[in-house]
Amino acid sequence: MKITHLVAIFSLVLFAAPVGADYFFQEVTEGFTTIGGTSVACSDDGMVVVAWSMPPVGVFTRTIHLDMVETPVFHGPGDMPSLCSINGYFFLAYAHEDSLIIKEGDGLEWIPWATHHFTTPSGEDVLFPRVTPMGIPIAMLVWEERGEGIWKSTYQSQWFDPVYVAPPSSFTMSAPQVELSVDMTYRVYQMNEMNTCIDYFEGSIDGGAFTPYDIFPGLGYFGSMYDVCKSPMEVHAILSMGPQPTCPCNNVVFSEETEPHVWSEPIPLTVPVDAYDFPQFPCVAADEDGGLHAYWFQSASNEWLEETHRGLYYFTRGEDLVWVDQSDIFGAEVGVWCSMDLGPYGKPVFVYAKGDYPDRQVWLGRDELLTGAPEAPALLLALSATPNPFNPKTTLSFTLPEAGRAELAIFDLQGRRVLTMLDEHRDAGEVVVEWNAEGLASGVYLAQATVPRYSEVTKLILLK
Repeated sequence: MKITHLVAIFSLVLFAAPVGADYFFQEVTEGFTTIGGTSVACSDDGMVVVAWSMPPVGVFTRTIHLDMVETPVFHGPGDMPSLCSINGYFFLAYAHEDSLIIKEGDGLEWIPWATHHFTTPSGEDVLFPRVTPMGIPIAMLVWEERGEGIWKSTYQSQWFDPVYVAPPSSFTMSAPQVELSVDMTYRVYQMNEMNTCIDYFEGSIDGGAFTPYDIFPGLGYFGSMYDVCKSPMEVHAILSMGPQPTCPCNNVVFSEETEPHVWSEPIPLTVPVDAYDFPQFPCVAADEDGGLHAYWFQSASNEWLEETHRGLYYFTRGEDLVWVDQSDIFGAEVGVWCSMDLGPYGKPVFVYAKGDYPDRQVWLGRDELLTGAPEAPALLLALSATPNPFNPKTTLSFTLPEAGRAELAIFDLQGRRVLTMLDEHRDAGEVVVEWNAEGLASGVYLAQATVPRYSEVTKLILLK
């Protein structure tokens, strides 16, 4: 499905960003309401989809692209939405009692026939589903069934049956999370039963047993809310709330894997404000260059537990491995239920719920570069195969928009690389490669073209 037009333009309230910053902020919801969770996903062409829940009404999404704003879409009863984007395609997952609802679309349309429903194997309520891209064309969904355990499902052209991963967490605000590891393995993270550290369970996408590990067991560095990411250099990282020596306060701490299953000493990123500092809703992401982005909400109270401060914080870490406070991009903007995704050029997109309970608004902060984002990758690359279906030869072609490295690879539906057909520097223009699939079994394969900043996948059918 290609992005070719935008409809139903709506105005948003715009506020000027701080002097010297390139960010501006806009209201996504229309008026004040109760917010039960947010999520955001950004495609390579700058399209932003924001999801939020309004208990007890249900789940909504709204799309923003090239300064155009679509009408909010109501998806039905539910809570705890999660979004991700793969090659310009969006997945939305949310919970409704003992059911999981998963939808697919291009940001402008949610495809009715692609809606998928899971009923939990245990019959218990779903807690905090999280959908995550695992690399083209794979996505993975993890969730907890209240009091019963952590489960996962994998998307490879379709959603597969749930698989049990681990016992339940001790803390209902701690959402299980998943990241792709090396050699087509993956990790499911969760808070341990004592609420003192993060456990993770490593398994293979092809199936089999899970191997359990933990991060600094018993030291109390990690707790309750956390977020994980993986850099292009295969470095896993975690940003987590962890207790200070006194309560009711927290630290927000960062750690990364320095070698397999060995983690660095946690680094506190908390900004000291008053007697009690309380970071919440941590978010962390790695860009294509390996730079790290950390984002969270933090309140502070005096010795009498009177709240004295609220703020949104954004830190970055580059090649020098030094964390830099860039929170001034928010100016006076502040809110809870934080979520973040990286858009074009590694620029983060921030979402938060502004106001006081129960009356809040969902707001979006984004970089001005997103308003002038390039044309959709699908329109630029135009990856195709002729003939298709084929036996045993087909000709693949795509357009390289500018000179640079071009890669063309074939994958099976399990995400395994079958063949690298091209991996070299090419001049701008059309790239044509013939594939002879003699010796391979009939079935569906996936061709992926990757060029600087863009990637596209097309389905191939080999019939013998």
